[in-house]
Amino acid sequence: MASSFLFDREWIICYTVYDIIFIGRIAMETSVKRKKLRYADTDIMRIIAAFAVVLFHSASYFQYTGQSDSIFVQAVNIICRFPVPVFFMISGRYMLDGNRSIAYIIKKSVQTLLIIWVVSAIYTIIDVINGAVVFKSIGEAAGYIIAGPEHLWYLYAIICLYLATPMLAVFAQHSSRRSFLFTIVVCILLGSIMYVPSKMTGFDTIKEIIEKCKIGFTSGFTGCYLLGCYLYKYPMRARGRFVMYMLGIAGLAFTVIAYYLFPFEGDGDKEMMLSFLSLNILLFSIAVFIFIKSVTRSIPPHNRTLGITGIIAKCTYGIYLWHVALLKLFAVMLGRGNAGNFTVILLAVAAYVGSGILTYLYYTVKSFVFGR
Repeated sequence: MASSFLFDREWIICYTVYDIIFIGRIAMETSVKRKKLRYADTDIMRIIAAFAVVLFHSASYFQYTGQSDSIFVQAVNIICRFPVPVFFMISGRYMLDGNRSIAYIIKKSVQTLLIIWVVSAIYTIIDVINGAVVFKSIGEAAGYIIAGPEHLWYLYAIICLYLATPMLAVFAQHSSRRSFLFTIVVCILLGSIMYVPSKMTGFDTIKEIIEKCKIGFTSGFTGCYLLGCYLYKYPMRARGRFVMYMLGIAGLAFTVIAYYLFPFEGDGDKEMMLSFLSLNILLFSIAVFIFIKSVTRSIPPHNRTLGITGIIAKCTYGIYLWHVALLKLFAVMLGRGNAGNFTVILLAVAAYVGSGILTYLYYTVKSFVFGR
């Protein structure tokens, strides 16, 4: 009996070691393969959304003049509002998959913060050279750098969501579908219904309530972050997609009607209808996300070293960081507020391609030096 027990125990130990080594190796290889894959839907979303951001900033740099905007600038101002919610949804789609360790999240948050400060320091040097800013002290310059250029606000917002990811990921992976959807709807509605009136003229009582709730942008962007994960965990059927497309079209139509017909008391009120958190913009953004996801669902994942979409998508982060620098350079060369529609588009393309090439060269050099 004792001999049989020892024999069985030895086999158990052998099998355990085998499982740890072999199965662990398979899991590691699977993880590596998964990390090397790019997905066409989010790649295409990044490419389109990044260009919309560049076009929006190009129009504001070279044509924006207030109420006398051309039809073209007004169209850009209305349509190119979808990228921010889409980027939050893309981040949620990957970060809330339940495979992100605390160490990874902290590392990613610190890296993002350092990127903000380094990029901000470079932009600050450019502004000083151009005479756009003058600092009275080192402390004032440091504060300017830490606050960062206006277009980098998104990175501060996403860091907050990164830090909340461990809690949100547990909820996303273990809640029921109904609870998941309910939470998303509540977050988005709180973010939209409570934030937009707080910035508009009037609504004094609502403003007071919102101030006491201390919700601000947090709720709406958290809803988008969760929604990105939800739409991959629970893919929509054709009928659901159709409903969302109709709601997206309705949101865009409402934005156009509100922009031109509603008797707003000031430009600030009108801009609030174009806020990233206004329900009309959110519905349009969600519809864009679902549409691109649907039309690309038949494209299999591909290795990141293959495919032009993967290369461009990988560069969109750098495009986001540096396109404003190129637009500022173009503004110095051409002046602001006097470009034609075609010129605005051409400058947007130039800033998009130029910052993309710079980013690609950076990744190439980095890969050559560090071997990855």
